[in-house]
Amino acid sequence: MKGIRVKFSDFDKVYPEEKKQKLRSLILSWYVHRTIGKLLAWISLRAGIPANALTVCSIIAVTAASVLLAVGSTVATLIIGLFLLWMWAILDGADGHVARITGPTVFGEFLDRLGADFKRALFYPCVGIRAISSPGWLSETLIERGVPSYAPLFLGCAASVFSLWTVCVAFKFRSAFTNHLTIKKEIFVIATNLIEFEIVFIIVAAIFRGWDMFVAFYAVSYFAILIAAFNFHIRAAITLSEAQSENGKTSSVSKHEKGE
Repeated sequence: MKGIRVKFSDFDKVYPEEKKQKLRSLILSWYVHRTIGKLLAWISLRAGIPANALTVCSIIAVTAASVLLAVGSTVATLIIGLFLLWMWAILDGADGHVARITGPTVFGEFLDRLGADFKRALFYPCVGIRAISSPGWLSETLIERGVPSYAPLFLGCAASVFSLWTVCVAFKFRSAFTNHLTIKKEIFVIATNLIEFEIVFIIVAAIFRGWDMFVAFYAVSYFAILIAAFNFHIRAAITLSEAQSENGKTSSVSKHEKGE
C-alpha cells in the first residue's frame, strides 16, 4: 500500500456518528485509546501500513502479553506484558481508523473480530495461571477451606467462556434478525467498560498480588452480562418473531382478498 497523506480531522469525518455516540460513554476508549489510535493510524497511513497489518500486530501483542503475564518471573517481564496489553487496546482501535480511510474489507472485519475473540479466549486463563503461581488473599483463603489451588485457572477459563458466549449470542441474533439492535445499550456500555478498564485493573492486580481477585471479578461480571444478554435477546427474538408472524398473516390475507 502506498503512503497516504491525511489530516487528523479526516478521521473524524469518516467516523460513523452512531459509533461516536456509543464511544462517548466509554472513558478510556474515547479520551485515551481513540486519541493515541488516531496518531498511530496517521503514522501507519503515511508509512503505507495497511489496517490488516495493524490487526495482526494487535493479535501478536495480546498473545505475548498473555504469555508474559502467565509465566513472567521478573518485574521487567510483567511491565512489558502490561505495556503490550495496553498496545493491544491502542492497535485494536488504530486498525479501524486506517480501514475507514482506505476502505473496509470483509476479510479485515473478519480478522478484527477474530483478534478480539482470540484475546477473550487466551487472556483470562493466562491470568488464572499467574494467580496459581502468585496466590493472593482470595486463593489462600480458598485453599484453607479445601478448594483446589487451580481454582483461579478455572475462573479464568469461565471468564473466557462467558465472554465468548455473550458475543456468540449477539451474532446469532444478528444473523436471525438482520437490521435490528443486537444488544441493549446498557449491556454494551457495561461490557465494553469492563474490557477497556482491564489495563487499570490488571495493573492494580500486579501491584497488590490480586490476580485471583481479577479473574474472579471478570468471571462473575461476564456471567451476569451473559444472563442479561440472554434475557434481552430471547425477549427481543420473541417480540420480533410475533411481529413477523403478524405481518405474514396480514400479507396472506391481502393476497387472498386480491385474488378474490
